[in-house]
Amino acid sequence: MSTLNDPTWWTAALKGSPPPLTAGKPEYGFFRTRAPDGGWIPVAVWQDGEGWLAKVGADPVEDDAAKVLDIFVRAAKRPISHEVYTAVTAGAPWPDIDPVVRAGSMLDRAKIDPAAPGPGHNTGEVDEAAVLKDQIEAASQGAKAYASVADDETAALAQSLRARLLELAREAETKHKAEKAPHLEMCRKIDERWLALKKSADAVATSIRTALSKWETEKARREREARERAEQERRRIEEEARKANPAAAAPPAPPPVAAPEPERPAPIRGGYGRPASVRDVKIAHLDDPIAFFPTVASHPDVIALLTKLAQRQVDAGATPPGVRVEQERRVA
Repeated sequence: MSTLNDPTWWTAALKGSPPPLTAGKPEYGFFRTRAPDGGWIPVAVWQDGEGWLAKVGADPVEDDAAKVLDIFVRAAKRPISHEVYTAVTAGAPWPDIDPVVRAGSMLDRAKIDPAAPGPGHNTGEVDEAAVLKDQIEAASQGAKAYASVADDETAALAQSLRARLLELAREAETKHKAEKAPHLEMCRKIDERWLALKKSADAVATSIRTALSKWETEKARREREARERAEQERRRIEEEARKANPAAAAPPAPPPVAAPEPERPAPIRGGYGRPASVRDVKIAHLDDPIAFFPTVASHPDVIALLTKLAQRQVDAGATPPGVRVEQERRVA
């Protein structure tokens, strides 16, 4: 390779911060690009005199500036070290790809004999769900090696297995949607036919229930007021009798009696259909949130809500009082 080759751009790209590219111009370096079968192919790009050359796997690309530029553009986002390039071109496996992922990729590309009966079938058809299940189980077993990650090399291998699992998850989701789509369309049409009628009838029935509840609440209020007026009238008569005959002996105190059980509200019976049950309920109205808060301050639901609200403020750049902020890194 010519001494004209400047590794500055490639070195920065390896560190994750490549400088801006120059339009129409490749950069020296070593990369990898996708193969048609989904694997990786090592790529080298370098300058020789005034021209640019490239090597994709074992295939050299010479005297074609446009093709070299196209190869570089496709591979530029995936730089690799010279050591990795040398090892892979010599036949070594990619060091940042988990062995289970390599095996899984080969299984993906393997030809399945259509004459062989698939799991769960006696027709010779392949059960795609069973095949995918086997692949997921194999990848999941490999995850045991990454229960703890202590260096960048292990992190790269772990991420390759994670990417494979996410790929299998997307494949399962895609096939699930494809298989379910006709049934969903049929269900949608059935819902459109019947559920709109149900919702219409339910809405009107609910409005009637609201009116009935208001009437029952008003009726209970009137009954309470009538009892209170009767009690006040009884006390007034007793007081007037005492004043009219103060020498009369006070009547003996009545023996204590248990408070009468409140009568259960009678159901509402119409001339058609089932009766509606009526019950007394207590409704909380939060007049003073500050005074109420200490009674629920340690409730798990309140802690979860407050944590969520605190996180929103931290995300916005604030540090609210009573909140401790720790710096972590999360893998997306």
